[in-house]
Amino acid sequence: MLLLIATLRVRHGDLDDDHIVTSTWKIIVCAVGMGIIVQGLKYVIAPMVDMHTFFGIFTQTMAAILGGGVTYIMIATRFHFDEALAIRSKLLSMWKQVKKMWGAASGLS
Repeated sequence: MLLLIATLRVRHGDLDDDHIVTSTWKIIVCAVGMGIIVQGLKYVIAPMVDMHTFFGIFTQTMAAILGGGVTYIMIATRFHFDEALAIRSKLLSMWKQVKKMWGAASGLS
């Protein structure tokens, strides 16, 4: 990354280095938070499932991935990352559609 930044700086001049450094630190904080949650969830979920079966390992993995992803998006949203805000907005929109469809389907019964 440093070589890329150095090369781009030589070719294009100022790259708004303060913004790049700030964003990099925010991404590191998001990644560390996500890593802590993923590792913690692995240990929390392992006693709840049979870790000698595919289903148990799959369940542990999916729960850890989901928890880590949600954590990353939550922290990134707090840092006002445009991408995280777009993902959050899209997920909320999808959730509203599901609730709307669920309400329409349950009204037919």
